[in-house]
Amino acid sequence: MKFRVYGIILLSALVFLFVSCSAPTADKVKTNLPAQVSQNISKVDKAIQTQDPFVKEEQPVQQPTVTPEKAKDYDEKEVQKHYDKGRELENIQKYEDAINYYIKAEKILNGHTPKDAYSDLYLRRARLYYKTGDLNEAWYDFSTHINFFSQDFDAYNERGIVSYDLMDYETALNDYDAAIDLTKEKDYIFYNRALAYYALERYYEAIDDFEKVITFNPKDYEAICYKGVCYTALGEYEKSISLQKEALEINPYYSTAYNEMGNASFYSFMDDDALQYYTKAIELDENPDYYFNRAKVYLVNKRYDEAVTDYIRTIELNPKDYEAFNQIGYCYYNMQEYIQAEEYFLSALDINYMYTPACYNLGLVYENLKEYEKAVEYFNYVIDYAQPGDSLIEQAKERIKAIS
Repeated sequence: MKFRVYGIILLSALVFLFVSCSAPTADKVKTNLPAQVSQNISKVDKAIQTQDPFVKEEQPVQQPTVTPEKAKDYDEKEVQKHYDKGRELENIQKYEDAINYYIKAEKILNGHTPKDAYSDLYLRRARLYYKTGDLNEAWYDFSTHINFFSQDFDAYNERGIVSYDLMDYETALNDYDAAIDLTKEKDYIFYNRALAYYALERYYEAIDDFEKVITFNPKDYEAICYKGVCYTALGEYEKSISLQKEALEINPYYSTAYNEMGNASFYSFMDDDALQYYTKAIELDENPDYYFNRAKVYLVNKRYDEAVTDYIRTIELNPKDYEAFNQIGYCYYNMQEYIQAEEYFLSALDINYMYTPACYNLGLVYENLKEYEKAVEYFNYVIDYAQPGDSLIEQAKERIKAIS
């Protein structure tokens, strides 16, 4: 997954042509710190010590006692039958079938007073919705459970994970705050809140929370590494590299730390070191982000053939990486192989038609091919659809003036 890591990269020679997509600018460097919680459950959140994304001490939810007066409002045995069947299917990982049985139980309960007697149903179904990727339904069910059990700090934490995955970082932060107000003894909640702070570019607060995690467990190499990522974002590259080395002393096979040392070295203009670190990361884990990052070093140094090789490997591992397609096009553009460049820029737009850097680059390709009408068409697309304040807008206007 991608995460913005801001640094100062002075690439004047390359920026002259492709400001937004030439040598990857700081927001193009890829790090393993998740920008959002992955749909891949094994990598969710902190990837914390379990295949279940919700690090929860398994304590059964205490069900309120149902009085005979309330029980007569609905068929309790039928509810229990569907609920038990849902639990059975959940245990054998038939999640969608389990959800359907929980829904049957809820339909019987709907509109009846003792609905809170089965709050555990909503908690369990929320987790299954999360695992099956239905985040909005997961958020709703966590909220329903919280309405009945407002002191369940884990439910706040879990709902925060869902909001985080939906990239609603402020809402996630509020839930993590609520969880921490209820307990300050769970390191994973501080970890999750640190990720939310990072996503909101509140780096010092993220560092504070990562430090709390490290206080709980001084050997938590992930927290040490991601604390370093925060320092990279703040431009303190030496401090970041030092923290990555500390993480590697605990786990010498932690590829993320090598990748982050590569990022910090790249921002420090230590390209040889960056190549070395990215290569080590790749040796440990064929992660597409690592290939992307090493390619950008080759790109900056105009080693286009090597850059293309790494970007192609990025695409083999992640066929939807439109940035990698765009960067390959840029390499071919610089080699004056405009037809190949056009092909890759169009491929980037096939994946993300709103990706205006590829539109701008296509404009430049068609300008060089003297297909001026097409060039103007793509430059106008940039002007119409780029984010306000994007420097590409003014550049596109200048290019239109130059060829009109």
